[in-house]
Amino acid sequence: MVRRAARTIAIVGLVGVASAAFGGELRLRAVTSHAIDEPITVAEIAELSGGAESLGGVVLVSAGELTDPADRFLRVTIDEVRAALRDAGHATGRLAMSGGVCTVRLMPPETVEDLVERAVREPVLVVDDGPADVVDVSVSTPPSVPTIRGAIAEMLERELGVGREAMRLGFDNELTSWLDAPTWGRRLAVSLRGRPGGGRSTARALVAVRVYAEGALVDDRTISVTLSVQRAVCELTRDVRRGEVIGASDVRLVDRWIAPGGDDPASDVALVVGFEARRAMDAGEAIKVSDVEAAIAVERNQLVTVLALSGGIEVQTRARSLESASVGEIVECRIDRDRRSFMAEVIGPGRVILRAHTTTERSSEEHR
Repeated sequence: MVRRAARTIAIVGLVGVASAAFGGELRLRAVTSHAIDEPITVAEIAELSGGAESLGGVVLVSAGELTDPADRFLRVTIDEVRAALRDAGHATGRLAMSGGVCTVRLMPPETVEDLVERAVREPVLVVDDGPADVVDVSVSTPPSVPTIRGAIAEMLERELGVGREAMRLGFDNELTSWLDAPTWGRRLAVSLRGRPGGGRSTARALVAVRVYAEGALVDDRTISVTLSVQRAVCELTRDVRRGEVIGASDVRLVDRWIAPGGDDPASDVALVVGFEARRAMDAGEAIKVSDVEAAIAVERNQLVTVLALSGGIEVQTRARSLESASVGEIVECRIDRDRRSFMAEVIGPGRVILRAHTTTERSSEEHR
């Protein structure tokens, strides 16, 4: 409740609007800051749209009533706004009103002026270009002022493991005032709901925000945030066909803005070089680990070279692979005209090595 024995209601810039019926929408902000030597108007504590903008000059609290230095915060309810509009002669039947309470932080006038000047001079977090519902704007408060936007950015830095300079965020343009309102005297609880998901360059995440003032929960909402992070990724230097083995000259590391989470592009060439493409890919495309698989080094029924150590001497023979396998995998082999088989590790195209432990394991299996 606005703690005043009497309220002065004035109309600034509105003449002859008594008993006028207004349509449009009035959405009460959760928090805002205000200089104590200026009157509090509807435009300062609410977002107006759809023709309701002309109601912004209605004064809720005059400057003369904001002189008590003990009053650091003022709470204005939606019912008080509705009553003030009616007292000023405005019918609110066609006006869509939403929101519960706006907490107003009262500040010395010079502090507000300093914030505005510094915000113009020092914009800090630029929002990513994105879909139509994401506006490309800069933060309207300086980095030294705590805001909800800043708290969200700090949380995402921790969750994604990137610095602020390597992260782009996008918000709905209707949330700008709410995101950039100073949060002095309040505590925020910000958390990521689930993991980000979306396209290749931009992901969409749900962020839960709870605002506490004087021990009470004054705002609780979940918003959608688009985000991209800058990381080094493996990029193809030429077109690659499905099933083709990727060579060292086919890949280079480049910095890209990508959507975080899920199946990210490979960040190490060792994860893709020497592997086989699982699908056709174009030059310039970022390669994901899921786009490649270990190349087949030994085909089923192929004659392979078998290496073995016997008494410190390397022995070579030829055997037939009974199955297909990649480098590092264990494959079953058999020498022609011999009914016994053995296990060997694939070490390269058409080459396997007989290891003592695999032979022992195989022998144990045959004796069971």
